[in-house]
Amino acid sequence: MTSQNIEQTTLFYCDVLDMQLETFSPPDGGQERKALKFGNQKINLHDAKAPYAPHAKNPIPGATGPIMLVYVRDPDENLIEISNKI
Repeated sequence: MTSQNIEQTTLFYCDVLDMQLETFSPPDGGQERKALKFGNQKINLHDAKAPYAPHAKNPIPGATGPIMLVYVRDPDENLIEISNKI
């Protein structure tokens, strides 16, 4: 999910919807990131000000095993991360 203000986004989803905030480092050693978790599902947060979608080499390690990953932008310029466990 793309966010204009990740701090406000996490406060809303954690306080109002009782999601859990997770901070993690990507497998490629890149910048620390945040995600919202509910059960076994996770929504990675992305800064809306980023000039382009991050690039990932596939497959990559996921929380529950290797995943295939692709990033796209929707018509509103939201960054969408699509992943599938393999």
